[in-house]
Amino acid sequence: MKSISLSSLSKQLLQVLGQLGRYSVLFFVLLLAGLYAFLIFKIDQATNVQANQDTTAASTPHIDENLVKQLMQLKDNSVGVQALFSESRTNPFQ
Repeated sequence: MKSISLSSLSKQLLQVLGQLGRYSVLFFVLLLAGLYAFLIFKIDQATNVQANQDTTAASTPHIDENLVKQLMQLKDNSVGVQALFSESRTNPFQ
C-alpha cells in the first residue's frame, strides 16, 4: 500500500489546481450565474409575501357612522355646503 505524505499531497493538489486553472473563467461565470439566480429567487420570495390578518385588518379604512350622519345633516341644512358637494360631484379635481 502507498503511504500518503504531506509533500506528495501538496504536489498532487498543486497539479490539480494547475489543471483546473484553465477553467477559471468558466468557474467565475458559473459563480456569477449562481449568484444572479439566488438574487432573483430571493427577490421573488420577497415580492410574493402574503399579508397576515392583523395587517390587512389594520389597513382597512374605517369611517365613523356619527360623522357620516353629521355631514349629511350639514349638507341638507346649508346652501353653501350643498353647492360644495354638487361641485365636487361634477368635477372632483377642481
